[in-house]
Amino acid sequence: MEEYTRVLQVAPLRIGGVTELVLSICENIDRSKLNFDYLAFGSNVRYEKNEQRAMKFGGRIFYVDLAKNRNPIIRGINKFISVYRIVKENNFGIIHINTSTPYEVLVAIPAKMAGAKRIIMHSHNSSYYPGQKLVWLSGVFKAIMPFVVTDYFSCSDLAAEFMFPRKVLKEKKYTVLKNGVNVEKLRYDPDIRAEYRRKYGLENAFVIGNVGRFNVQKNHTLMIDVFAELYKVDASARLFLVGMGETEEATKEKVKQMGLQEVVYFNGPSSEVNKLMQMFDVVVMPSLYEGLPVVGVEAQAADVPLVLTDTITKELQITDAVTYVPLNAELKSWLDAILDFKNHKRHDTSQLVREAGFDIKATSEWLQNFYLGKEI
Repeated sequence: MEEYTRVLQVAPLRIGGVTELVLSICENIDRSKLNFDYLAFGSNVRYEKNEQRAMKFGGRIFYVDLAKNRNPIIRGINKFISVYRIVKENNFGIIHINTSTPYEVLVAIPAKMAGAKRIIMHSHNSSYYPGQKLVWLSGVFKAIMPFVVTDYFSCSDLAAEFMFPRKVLKEKKYTVLKNGVNVEKLRYDPDIRAEYRRKYGLENAFVIGNVGRFNVQKNHTLMIDVFAELYKVDASARLFLVGMGETEEATKEKVKQMGLQEVVYFNGPSSEVNKLMQMFDVVVMPSLYEGLPVVGVEAQAADVPLVLTDTITKELQITDAVTYVPLNAELKSWLDAILDFKNHKRHDTSQLVREAGFDIKATSEWLQNFYLGKEI
């Protein structure tokens, strides 16, 4: 009888591309052979619907509350002990660390000490947050990796370059695991588009969509500035923001100060991004940096034109309806790029996305074979 495998996914169960990817993979693996459990830390914003989604498929959630420890040393000790205990007590052989910084190698150390045989470091980002602490220790964290990490994954080459030691990069000892999406759920559907535009009273609007956490990285300040310029030249323009986070209130205040509260929609988090994508005319992503954003793949799977910063990897481009704009460009450059897509004719791009390797089924199958030790 084949051994049943449980994988401990270190991942936030909040709103975001990493969470969506991990949960989508879980939904597409053969759960008679393996399943996921989840380790989430308390400094992350929790989202009940995603916690329910994880448990629906038999996943257990180990939640370590770090927010109560203000002292970083005590917080680090608590994290170390908690990871060791969880891995040891549950006999986890595989731990998959989904991370945005090299700092999380400090999760790999207690996991190895507790007996994990396979420890995966999976890079999902290409830069540190502005003002992030412990950046000066980055070289130390990378130097530790070869002693405790067995496998290196990244969402893009750019994310690998940011996260991994030079030797790993030089010898190409990492795997780019495509951020797959549910192509079937996202393929262009004119009926859903009409339904959701009616639902939100946007039948005759030019709808700009943005999906992402409200934080400094996602750069909502620039998003609002760009939209304000667009609205000046096109009164049918509407901005639809999906997400939640620490900069949400400041963004709402900026919108109010600019007198745009009637044309900017704050939707909050959503479990139906695939349907909202049908409603959008253009998705705009002015992020300071990204690894390889799942939202960008989702937009292209629905054939929504994409306008994004040139700091985001070119590996994201799948269709022709993508324009990169320099992060420090004048607002007019953003405006021109968006308006170029105003008359874009949508069609089914699902096969293009599959051929580019971004189908969640292909991602899940590859990862399942990897976990189970099959030839890949």
